[in-house]
Amino acid sequence: TSVSVVGCLFRGNCVSGAYDPKCVFQLKNNVRASIEATVFRYNYGQTTCGLEGSALGKPVVLRNVVFENCTVNADGSGSTICNVKTGGTFDECLFVSNTVKVLRGNYTDSAAVVTQGNCKFYNSYFGYSSLTKTSGSSTADATVLSSYGFLSHVFVNCTAESNRVEGSANPCSIGGNRPLKIGLANCVFRNNDCVTPGGVRQ
Repeated sequence: TSVSVVGCLFRGNCVSGAYDPKCVFQLKNNVRASIEATVFRYNYGQTTCGLEGSALGKPVVLRNVVFENCTVNADGSGSTICNVKTGGTFDECLFVSNTVKVLRGNYTDSAAVVTQGNCKFYNSYFGYSSLTKTSGSSTADATVLSSYGFLSHVFVNCTAESNRVEGSANPCSIGGNRPLKIGLANCVFRNNDCVTPGGVRQ
């Protein structure tokens, strides 16, 4: 099964409650998806407020997709704006002014992307977003990408600036619960703030 989304706007949606989906746009099992020229703006969710892919799905392709001014108030791990569980490719995507607040979570939360698969980012921008953690241990809470498993990620011509992680024992820009292979080419990371519960900047 394949899904193609082109030129759509997801704006001002609120997804909450005890039942799935807890996101605006959810991909189910064995779906191959391509999302282009689409905007997620001013959405609210309890786990993921933008896109969520299935753990049994296919890698997702996103081109010219914007996630802006979205908010997640979560009580558990894996909380983020965009969760591509089987990995994916991001080309010319923007993550701007998003907020993720986690009450409890022990691993892999992010102000932008969480994944359990390999990801590639090209010509993408991550800016002015925040992740705040109230309690819970952590293996990696990230401003850009947090992943679960032994994975490889590539960033080419990407910028991450003025993002913040606060309240995490292991704050970072890119990280995971297992050793990762990271490839960076022509990327800029500046003015990102990673603060532990004791107020120590890393």
